[in-house]
Amino acid sequence: MNCLLLMTAEKESNQIETELGVSSSCILFALQSLTSEGIKVTIATINHKSPSWKFEDNKAEEWVKENQNFFQSPLSIQEIDGKDFDGLFIPTSIGGLLDLAQNVQTGNLIKQFIELNKPIACVGQGTGVLASLINDESKNEWKFKGYHLTGTPTAQEATHPYFSKLPIIVEDFCYDNGAHFSASSEINNCHVVVDRKLVTGQNIQSTELTVQNLIWLMKKR
Repeated sequence: MNCLLLMTAEKESNQIETELGVSSSCILFALQSLTSEGIKVTIATINHKSPSWKFEDNKAEEWVKENQNFFQSPLSIQEIDGKDFDGLFIPTSIGGLLDLAQNVQTGNLIKQFIELNKPIACVGQGTGVLASLINDESKNEWKFKGYHLTGTPTAQEATHPYFSKLPIIVEDFCYDNGAHFSASSEINNCHVVVDRKLVTGQNIQSTELTVQNLIWLMKKR
């Protein structure tokens, strides 16, 4: 089996003064879970760009440095065929709201996974990348209208000084497009929602359980 992992390459923004990269802890937990099950993991970004990182602790940073060769040559999202993969994982990152969520090809790829009935999993702000299914040329309803899901809650995002500059507020976007959003009142609690072939986790602490559910759905196919 092969799991596709979408990563942001956004490194800086004039509007948002904080680290934009992918959570290194989220990636560490996800890859450990996937590879322990013998699942191949393929990295993809927009236009083969190197992924950007956010390091929460020394352990995760050291792990990324030790495995940097794995991340050096990502595929381009524009060239990917969803038929070649068994599942899709989107980790949490603010950068993903800036590049992946605004990218038409990302939306087309996610749409292909839905049409092929293949599982998709997102953590935290990764849920916001599902907004890429809606673009200026599309008048269709969001593909996840009516779904139950989770991600970074608005109450948590609002505590950050860059809140008003975010292009997508995950919880608000879900409500505005007809989905049912839930979150733990304790921001560091594990909270995972499974609805059909979509698995979403609220935060980094939810990564392992989110990926375990993704693996289960991949094997169930």
